[in-house]
Amino acid sequence: MASRHTTDKINHKGKKQLSLYFSKEAQGQRLLERLQALARRRRRSLNFLILEALARYLKSEEAKERRTQKRTCRR
Repeated sequence: MASRHTTDKINHKGKKQLSLYFSKEAQGQRLLERLQALARRRRRSLNFLILEALARYLKSEEAKERRTQKRTCRR
């Protein structure tokens, strides 16, 4: 299976953009449709919701890494 690389690009307004690829599993879970519906209910853009989710995920994962590093240093 060929790997897919996600790259950032600069759009015509000079802002970075990122492309997302939805796997067949994600399509089966209707992630895009669910995100679009949530964006409408919250009156937010799809981009806002995705960035918010990514920021929360990164914060959580980085906290896990810090806890793991602290435990490793104690030994």
